[in-house]
Amino acid sequence: MKKNATKTITILRGHSRLFRLISLSLMLLLVCNYSFAYDFKEGGIYYSFYYMDNGRTLFVSRDIDYPYSGSITIPAYVIHEGYKYPVTAIDQEAFYACENLVSVTIPNSVTSIGLAAFASCTRLKSVTLSNSLKIIGRYAFSDCKSLRTITIPNSVTTIEDYAFQGCSNLTTASVPKTVKTIGIDVFNKCPKLNSTSSSKIKTAYFNRIKYRIVDDSAKTCAVTPEKFEERNGTRNLYTSSYQGYTIIPEKVKLFNDEYTVVAIDEQAFRGSDVTQIELPNTIKTIGLGAFHNASQLSSIEIPASVTEIGPSAFEGCRYLDTVVMGENVKKIGSCAFLGCVCLKTINLPKKLKTIEERTFTNCNSLAAINIPTALTSIGDVAFGGCDKLTSLTMPATLKTIGENAFYKCTHLEIKGIPATAKIAPTAFDLCKHKYNIVQKKYSAKYGAALVSKVVGLFKNNAQVMDCPIGTPLVLLQELGRVMQGEDNIFLTQRPYNEYVIGNNRFKHFNFNGVRMIFKNGRLTDKSDWSNI
Repeated sequence: MKKNATKTITILRGHSRLFRLISLSLMLLLVCNYSFAYDFKEGGIYYSFYYMDNGRTLFVSRDIDYPYSGSITIPAYVIHEGYKYPVTAIDQEAFYACENLVSVTIPNSVTSIGLAAFASCTRLKSVTLSNSLKIIGRYAFSDCKSLRTITIPNSVTTIEDYAFQGCSNLTTASVPKTVKTIGIDVFNKCPKLNSTSSSKIKTAYFNRIKYRIVDDSAKTCAVTPEKFEERNGTRNLYTSSYQGYTIIPEKVKLFNDEYTVVAIDEQAFRGSDVTQIELPNTIKTIGLGAFHNASQLSSIEIPASVTEIGPSAFEGCRYLDTVVMGENVKKIGSCAFLGCVCLKTINLPKKLKTIEERTFTNCNSLAAINIPTALTSIGDVAFGGCDKLTSLTMPATLKTIGENAFYKCTHLEIKGIPATAKIAPTAFDLCKHKYNIVQKKYSAKYGAALVSKVVGLFKNNAQVMDCPIGTPLVLLQELGRVMQGEDNIFLTQRPYNEYVIGNNRFKHFNFNGVRMIFKNGRLTDKSDWSNI
């Protein structure tokens, strides 16, 4: 496994380098082919018109034959032919390879800096960014080898891939919390940018997986979601491009420091197309919804280092059929495996004390699962709908079983429930275990043969049944609640094939013009009807 992991990581690294080379080649190709036509020149700066909904604005452009040099101060607006135009953007490659450019001041009217706008400005030492800036584009300042500090304003929300790659003398990069998205290798090949000077930078990519710094002093990090959108300030929707066979290494290099991967953040692989994933032995927690609806995930081995699996961690992983559980997991959150319809077996760790609510709900292929010897409680609907389960043995430590815990486990027999355990009234609804309990409970009072026959009718889920005359109403009511979840029971009385309804509120009904009756609490024959 280790050899394969190392080999795969090496391949991924090779692909990552190849990707960067291809991207850079394409960027250079753009430089050669991009039309640098500008609309006019004013104060030594070239401008192009850009048409927006609220009118014409200006983008800073260039003349490829006359590159910028020295110190440039871009104005907030320009008056041209009697009209006043705001300057709102730095166009792609506007200052590309201006080797004699020393400093640039960008006005607050500018909201975006385009692709490779200042790339390869090797003598650029100082940049003052706009306080209205929102987007710093791909390769925007790449290979600005003389740039030492950069302060990114609070208005910025996006820093795209490789934006400061190759800024070999960059020592300080102040990144605000407002930045929602930081692209791939933004600060790659910035050897002087240490983790303390970049402490506000919380995320970066390594081999195309995004990581978040957890503790900078301890040099720990977590796999984190790629992107999220905030809606009304209350809900985050996460998106992921992760796919295929994925390996998370024990250590990754971020900002020229080595960090140990200790967690999978909440929603990190939500909705992704990963098919299998290898987790390192350094992982301690798998967060809330970490693999929620990762619909292609087929197997996962949870290492021994993991102590906690968050709620809904694997919810909706409909093709997940193999889970190898580490022995040190002490907590599995609610709904952790809800709806994993292909999951057939799972071996729970011995230290687990609680199976939370809906942990395995609707895992309707689950045929085998062990109950840990330390288990104390089983939550509501924990195994609801697991109709392939046939046998479970409870430990002496068990104290509580919640509502509908084994709802519709139609083939399940349960052994060893402690006499002192508190069991919710609906814990075994529509479950074979409850059929057995009810049959044992009523056999002594009403006769084993009668009870067995009526139980058998209910177990076949019949809505219309042939029920023996003399069947007690209370027995029908109880079995109706247990096996059909309701009080109304529809019966056919032989030999007349007429209908009878038993209900705890009434003793008789008029149905299809024929009056039926339970006399003294028992189903009667037709000879008694004339007395009604």
